[in-house]
Amino acid sequence: MIYKFKKGNRVRCIALQDNNQEIIGKVGVIIQIGISSCSGKQVYVVEFVDKIPRGHNGHCLPPGKDGHCWNIIEVNLELEESKIIEVYGIVKFLKQYDKV
Repeated sequence: MIYKFKKGNRVRCIALQDNNQEIIGKVGVIIQIGISSCSGKQVYVVEFVDKIPRGHNGHCLPPGKDGHCWNIIEVNLELEESKIIEVYGIVKFLKQYDKV
């Protein structure tokens, strides 16, 4: 099976997944890739920085932070690309759409 993303990628949730609006726009890291036991679809286990409503620990080994994970299908994710620049000795992280 071909996957668009891989473990360790930073991704942003761009659409509603399992009626959880709280994850839309949030950025997290893929900690596992698998097949949903409910839908049979390919899912990515994403661990978000912040705790999310109804979140879990990813149900994988090693587990993610409890309450910070959600299973998300590929079409509901986009790669979060950040650039690192140095301005006057200060390192800043800029998202792809930010202007310098």
